[in-house]
Amino acid sequence: LNLTFYLWHSDAVPKTAGELGLLNTAVALYVMFAAMDVVYAPCHRFLHWAPVYPYVHKHHHRQVFPAQGYLDAGNEHPIEQVVGLSSTWFGVYCAVYLTGAHAATIFAFFNIHAALAMLNHSPYDIEFSVLGFTYSVGAHEMHHRCFTINYAQYFMFWDVAMGTWVNYEADHRAAMKAAKYSASYMGPRAKKAAKDVPPIVNANAATNVSTSAETKKAA
Repeated sequence: LNLTFYLWHSDAVPKTAGELGLLNTAVALYVMFAAMDVVYAPCHRFLHWAPVYPYVHKHHHRQVFPAQGYLDAGNEHPIEQVVGLSSTWFGVYCAVYLTGAHAATIFAFFNIHAALAMLNHSPYDIEFSVLGFTYSVGAHEMHHRCFTINYAQYFMFWDVAMGTWVNYEADHRAAMKAAKYSASYMGPRAKKAAKDVPPIVNANAATNVSTSAETKKAA
């Protein structure tokens, strides 16, 4: 309802087909995603701060491998809803101010935003990059697995800037090791968990050791 009211009543938002142009469509869409994550990424990082995390964001992170789409994406604390919506509207206002974003562009943004959030919490491996805008389902999966990395939703450049970007690692121990060195701060429990992760043992080497021990006993 707020979106409909804003699009219909705001004089700053062009509404007719004749007012459509490159600046208030494609460029505006790019600005919305970039501006939204410039607020969301540090706010999301704050929600992972040890004194705050158990009271708000921990609920969402009960899903270590989210795969139910929007059911998992929308399963969050009310404070997170406020953070997410505030970031989204910040992106819209920036685009309207800087590019004169068209009503159709804003409507498309909300729908694309919802679709990408759903995919971020799905088992599908989708990744693409457009002029620095890098979207990766794997990046958000890494965040759910390791907690202290990849805070942005879609515009992952902000994680590169914060030093919290980590590439996708299929092996969980390798992922935890990468997260350990990229995270600027972790709670004491997370630090202990990362420290206690056992080394990766080669299966063939383990078999050889076992066989050698049995041979010695037989001798």
